[in-house]
Amino acid sequence: MTSRTAARASHPTPTPGPGRDRPRGVLVGTPTLVRHNLRQDRVRIPAWILALPALAFGTANAYVALYPSVADRQNLDVQFGTNKAIALVTGPVHGLSTPGGFTEWRLGGSLATLVALMALFLVVRHTRADEEKARSELVTAGQVGRLAPLAAALITSIGSCLLLGVVLATAMVAAGTPPTGSVAFGLASALCGVVFAALAAVTSQLSTYSRAASALAGTALGAAYVLRGLGDSADAVAWLSWLSPVGWAQQLRPYNGERWWVLGLSVALAVVLLAVAAGLQLRRDVGAGIIERSTGPAAAAARLRSTTALAWRQHRAAWVSWLLGGIVFSLLFGSLTDAVSQIATTSPQIQIILERMGGSKTIVQTFIGTAVGMIAMIVGFYVAQAFARVYDEEQSGRAEQLLATPVPRLRWLAGHVLAAYAGIGTIMLGCGLAVASSASLSTPDASFGKVLGSAAAQIPALWIIAGACLCAYAWLPRFGALVWIIVGVALAIAMFGGLLNAPDWLLRISPYTTAPAVTDGPFAWGTVALHLAIALVLLVVGAYGVRRRDVVSS
Repeated sequence: MTSRTAARASHPTPTPGPGRDRPRGVLVGTPTLVRHNLRQDRVRIPAWILALPALAFGTANAYVALYPSVADRQNLDVQFGTNKAIALVTGPVHGLSTPGGFTEWRLGGSLATLVALMALFLVVRHTRADEEKARSELVTAGQVGRLAPLAAALITSIGSCLLLGVVLATAMVAAGTPPTGSVAFGLASALCGVVFAALAAVTSQLSTYSRAASALAGTALGAAYVLRGLGDSADAVAWLSWLSPVGWAQQLRPYNGERWWVLGLSVALAVVLLAVAAGLQLRRDVGAGIIERSTGPAAAAARLRSTTALAWRQHRAAWVSWLLGGIVFSLLFGSLTDAVSQIATTSPQIQIILERMGGSKTIVQTFIGTAVGMIAMIVGFYVAQAFARVYDEEQSGRAEQLLATPVPRLRWLAGHVLAAYAGIGTIMLGCGLAVASSASLSTPDASFGKVLGSAAAQIPALWIIAGACLCAYAWLPRFGALVWIIVGVALAIAMFGGLLNAPDWLLRISPYTTAPAVTDGPFAWGTVALHLAIALVLLVVGAYGVRRRDVVSS
């Protein structure tokens, strides 16, 4: 035996063991992870897929009731087709003389935006959020390819968007609209979601935290909506609409000479973003982001050494984003006051719609009341986000670590509740100031003080929703999606209950419908006091529930 042979015998060649040195593809395990994702989202995904097409179906049927004659429909088309200002909110007019064209104009931009939100939330939840909680590390330690979690998240999200598009098209056909336009409507909404699913896959590679990944993708979605609005409202900058995936959804022109080639823009952008996301995924470590996290100082500053300060720091980024975004949208709403009043004074049908949505005496007051109410509905999502944060603190185990110190449970909860409730109030007041300023500049019929008071009157209603979310968190701590369901139900009743002639008892379930419109008359102190009392009761019930139960963590 030579010395070389002896050395080989003393160091035998290692044999592949279970899960070690075994060749595997980057997508191995994807089908299993897809099934796991679908099981986790077995409530969320069906809720999105059923709710959004139902809104479109109801709007198409409401159009037939509101505009029964051909003359009414042609008059509506002429009035809105010649006014570019209203396109800032709704989108371009491509034929309002049919139920399909009206529904696409009324809901097209909103549906595309909501589908995009669903898509980006699903991707971030199954990628960055899992890595943040170290679940991905456990999964990839087994027989799972490097790209499998990302691919599974994208298949779940993109598949949900496409299925929603199919259900939306089917609902519109059931409402009596042409099949070709319905397919285009469904594809336009679905592909907008596909684009933002791919974008969320990229932001999930960039950031170390799920909240930052969602914020980056959400900011891009907000910018896309604003670009679409600016491009659709002024011919001089119409090209801006072509920079927005939300604008592409409406430039497809469902029900009015569909331009199918526009779909290629969404597909091309999505493919590019998916390739970028896959490349970034292969070049970084599990748990790390392309943008490295800062370590921060070893000791907290004096201003952060309390549970309230800690909670405020955790809510601060979302609050700033919502405040700035709300002010921008409020300025846009207020600037439309004069244009809407000119249209509505010549259209009894528009007056009927506005009165059902806002219930007022004059058109200017009606529109401002409706605009402030819509802003409050949008701020409702901040409420859900704030309490989803509290759920996350508990489920992740961070709350348990904090409560292991001499910090009482109610003091920890009070910090988050105070941050949420104060955030609601300041956001609504900021939005109220923005609406009042732009509306006063748009028309002298708008009273600055009454507009601001109308915004302030929405705050107790939002606190009721916050109280309901707190109760859901306190008594059903394992069902974090409940806060989104509460906000969604209140929003759906307020937006479409009046339009669909829903009974009064159903309308009164939503605090949005009972919040007083100050622009309509004297300040309704009784209603505001009742809202405050309900909000206080819900706050006490929620705090009692948190105090009596165990801490739940995953």
